[in-house]
Amino acid sequence: MKEDMAANAIPGFAAGNAPGNKGGLAIVTGGCNGMGLAHATKATACGMIPVVLDIVDEAKFSEVEKGLRAAAAPDVLTAKADVSSYAEMAKVAQAVQARFQGPQAHPIWIICANAGYAGPAILSGRVESIQRQLDVLCMGAIYTFKAFQDWFLNQKEPCALVGTSLVAGIMPGMGAFGGAYVVGKRGCVAVMESLHEELWNRGARHVKSHVLFPGAVATNFSKGALLKMGKATMPPSHLAEAVWKACETGEFYTHGRRGGGPPGSGGPPPPRRGG
Repeated sequence: MKEDMAANAIPGFAAGNAPGNKGGLAIVTGGCNGMGLAHATKATACGMIPVVLDIVDEAKFSEVEKGLRAAAAPDVLTAKADVSSYAEMAKVAQAVQARFQGPQAHPIWIICANAGYAGPAILSGRVESIQRQLDVLCMGAIYTFKAFQDWFLNQKEPCALVGTSLVAGIMPGMGAFGGAYVVGKRGCVAVMESLHEELWNRGARHVKSHVLFPGAVATNFSKGALLKMGKATMPPSHLAEAVWKACETGEFYTHGRRGGGPPGSGGPPPPRRGG
């Protein structure tokens, strides 16, 4: 099992010391708030170029870009992108390619499929709202990775693919949101597990995969619901540290363990792979 984690690891990633990652890209969906912004900020601290994708207005994009540049980001790209549309994600990927000239000039070091959307429960919700949740939470992760797959599959440097689920993604009944949200997040787990197997079988050993289970995180997206349930919350930066540590150690299933050990420590090994 330790060998499986070692094969999924990128040494030096958490501290930004992996060879060549300075100037590499960190692509984050839902990147203008909460955990997404924490990922982009952590990428900046590691010398990576944050590519922040979201559906916010121009004023918010400007605020985020200004903040990341003030934090000494080597460069920043923000772009409007709805992850539920593959055509839109493919168009954004072309724009990123035109700006950064592909893997030879700027390899992708991490892609965080972090965009979220919460709606009502299954029986009480409108079909359109349920479909929107599944499109963003599950298909959105697939569309994000597929839009950039030619880039990260054809580069020599390591690349980490990270999908954001939630605790209810593996523990039904633990969700603070509607049932369709939990379904979408459980689907995200299956996406990442399937990618883990597929990447191994096609020999793409430089591409790693991880799934994040955030738990009680203090974001605008979840804070209100969690506080109503009486749950303590942790800062988004704690989760970003957990993700970066998981990329370094090879931990596949990861979450921020407040009171249960440092982020990115322990946890079960990656799922077994054939081949």
